[in-house]
Amino acid sequence: MSIKRALKDGSANPISNTRLADALELAKKNNMPKSTINSIIENSQKAMVNAKESLFEYRGINGLCLMVVVFTDNPKRPRGFINAIMKKYGFKEDKQQGGVRHMFKERGLIVTEGELEGKYVSFSDAEDHAIEVGAEEVEVVNDTLQYVSFSDAEDHAIEVGAEEVEVVNDTLQFVCDAGDLSAVRSGLKKLGYAIESCEIEFIPNNPVALEDDQMESLIACVTKLEDLEEVVKVHANAA
Repeated sequence: MSIKRALKDGSANPISNTRLADALELAKKNNMPKSTINSIIENSQKAMVNAKESLFEYRGINGLCLMVVVFTDNPKRPRGFINAIMKKYGFKEDKQQGGVRHMFKERGLIVTEGELEGKYVSFSDAEDHAIEVGAEEVEVVNDTLQYVSFSDAEDHAIEVGAEEVEVVNDTLQFVCDAGDLSAVRSGLKKLGYAIESCEIEFIPNNPVALEDDQMESLIACVTKLEDLEEVVKVHANAA
């Protein structure tokens, strides 16, 4: 889906469209066949002639909410498929425009590898780099997609008597204002960071904690939504 979003925001030339270049690089790392990549680009370009972005908002139980971003020339077409999936997982569409949107803040998220020049990045260096390029904060993302702030990790290190904390086999997530995304990305690349993804995301103001079975159900729901042809992104206010 990131290829579609990159095409929506820029040209089909990865030289001039840096977001597309990042998306193509990530797709290749994930072993996506070249034929599939070419098909996505071709179909997306055809659909972009009269297409525009639309946002559908949904509410579930216990305060859980979803926002589904679609890119289509006819919002009624994907809405039926989306509503069918949402109904199966206990969500109802919020017809009050902006009722769910105000629960999120728009931020730029740039995920990079946790190494520079073959060496793991220390917490202090990553924080210095974040300040240098204009990011608001930086977090560690481990293999289970859990986020750990540097300040928390350093506090834990002091608590257990460790001398230093490094990022090992994990990635870094730099958070910035949505309007600064391009500049922060460029700054990180100049410092030598390998960019894995670069997106504008909606971050929940008050994330909702879920039980394991609820999280499994949410993941299944989001997966089915993102498999729909015209769905670009799904945002949830889950912790």
